[in-house]
Amino acid sequence: MKKPITILLIVIAVLAIAAGAYWFGSRSAENKQSVSQTNANLNSNANTNINLAKPNVAYEPFSGDLSNYSFDIVKEWIKVAPEEIQKSITEEQRHGYDIIYYSTNPDGVVYSISEKRIAENWTMSQVVTDDSAASQKSTPGIVVTGQKINEADAFVELSIKNETSDYVLYYHYLMLPVINGQYRWAMMEIFLSKEKVAPYQEVITHLQDSLKIGTGTSVNGKLDLSMFQWSQMNEGPYRDRVTYATSPNLTTWMPSRKILAEHASVPGAVIKNDVIYVYFVDVSIDGKVEQLGMVSSSDNGQTWTDRKILTISGLGNRATADPDPVLLEDGRIRLYYFDINEARISKPESGIESTNKIYSAISSDGINFTQEEEVRFERQGIFDPDVNLFGDTWYLYGGDIESNKVVVATSTDGLTFEEKGIAYANGAVPDVFQANDLFYLFTAGIDIATSLDPMSFVSSGQSFHDSNYQITADPSVVQLNDGTYLMLYKIKN
Repeated sequence: MKKPITILLIVIAVLAIAAGAYWFGSRSAENKQSVSQTNANLNSNANTNINLAKPNVAYEPFSGDLSNYSFDIVKEWIKVAPEEIQKSITEEQRHGYDIIYYSTNPDGVVYSISEKRIAENWTMSQVVTDDSAASQKSTPGIVVTGQKINEADAFVELSIKNETSDYVLYYHYLMLPVINGQYRWAMMEIFLSKEKVAPYQEVITHLQDSLKIGTGTSVNGKLDLSMFQWSQMNEGPYRDRVTYATSPNLTTWMPSRKILAEHASVPGAVIKNDVIYVYFVDVSIDGKVEQLGMVSSSDNGQTWTDRKILTISGLGNRATADPDPVLLEDGRIRLYYFDINEARISKPESGIESTNKIYSAISSDGINFTQEEEVRFERQGIFDPDVNLFGDTWYLYGGDIESNKVVVATSTDGLTFEEKGIAYANGAVPDVFQANDLFYLFTAGIDIATSLDPMSFVSSGQSFHDSNYQITADPSVVQLNDGTYLMLYKIKN
């Protein structure tokens, strides 16, 4: 009887093994089919960035380190948890972006941070135009409903409508430092249905508010000083230097080959009691916003003092840029400047640029200044003030860099200016100097325009470029006591 029992047990074991193999094979095939279908769904969803799968995972607040990226991380950004999402083929990847973070949350809202590198030096406008064209090509019916583009960053809102629902995409771009000859920018994206906009309005507003001019960012109206790491920036004023040239006639200039200040930009000069005072934007110290530095010479520019940092009592949270000194009749120096902090901190929800404001401070010794009350002049896109007293009228010239023109405003007291029009339509960063009955306008480049009327200038066809450097710009001209002229300007290799 033992033999039949043994045979029966063997048969049962074989059947069990066969059944197990069948079951395992079926489950394996089922799993493969499920994974395949999941990947297909994810890839299909990634094509349109809608209805992304919602894996059963616990999402956590983002706490990673993005020190190489100069943008604020919105508190709602989340970790990439599901491996499937990490592997999903997104529209950004197909258009050349590398995904850094890409995720969705239980509401179906998509978040992503990605980076793109190319060999061409594109402007931010070119970046946005190229991406918009790709988006419109890949997603019929997409419409750009709003955008704001600065030199270093941009915010774009797009609308998508399909047969059943409306969706909104928010893109925030930021230029990044060049690495190994490759130009880079990052793109942050929020994608959500229109019915979900309200709960995430804080996120959207944060992205809009984080747009900036320059290198710093602000949170709740306060600057993040860690962003001002000047020495680590490939672009910006840290690479600028201040030098000067001399001339007998205001049109023919001879470079001095002397560097007055390193890590300095946008010089402005004035002469008081035969001493030349040269003021400039100083970015020599990491972690500090722009300061104003000064060097001086009492021997017609043969020797110069070491750099001094100005003190301005009552400055508040302003940051001084583009200094322009003027000698008053009572011997004091009034320093006009552009407040660059306000451009960083004040970001209206409308997306429209706020007005740039020109302020002034006053000093008896040329080093210690006191902030004066009220705004001298304000206008959208105005930079680089240059103020002069011609006769009984004060003239303030300002550069509109985006439109490449010089705006002129006038005043009876040098304190309150009223815009009068365009003084020059082919340059910006102005400096005006009067010699006899002729007015000379020097603009970035450095191009020279002339006029018998300080309200309107015409190009003379003459220019000056320091051949030792790639960039010669931001001129400021004074006349020495020997009758010759000195032009201060910035240079960059």
